[in-house]
Amino acid sequence: MIEHIHSQKMRAFCSRALENAEMTEVAEHLAACPKCRRLFPEVFHEMNDHQPVSLNLSPELLFRHEHLDFDQLVSLADDNIDDEDREIVDIHLRACERCREDVRSFLEFRRQIESAINIIPAAGQPVKWAERISGWLYRLKRN
Repeated sequence: MIEHIHSQKMRAFCSRALENAEMTEVAEHLAACPKCRRLFPEVFHEMNDHQPVSLNLSPELLFRHEHLDFDQLVSLADDNIDDEDREIVDIHLRACERCREDVRSFLEFRRQIESAINIIPAAGQPVKWAERISGWLYRLKRN
């Protein structure tokens, strides 16, 4: 267990500037040490100009770190995403400019190469975009 937490380390803890292991170590120490637990609100309020503390539990904040992966981009482009995942993706996209740009860029890339893919599905048989691109890449590799 660590010694008592000095104010500089407490400021780093309050601003989440410590490595994960150290954050955990400080949090465990705070749970066990009444003296350091009294220091925590003092440092926290000082860092926030003694403003009242407020919590933001908005979905945008909750999902701000849930960045989209490639499979989600493909599912979104194919409109093959379930309602719950679509709601989470939409919430995240409202808050994350990086992912909005990824979606825009991915859809633009898809639009640009779609004519080069030239796969026509049989009647009533939708072809997923990921299958199209893998077929296209296979043909390029053979040539």
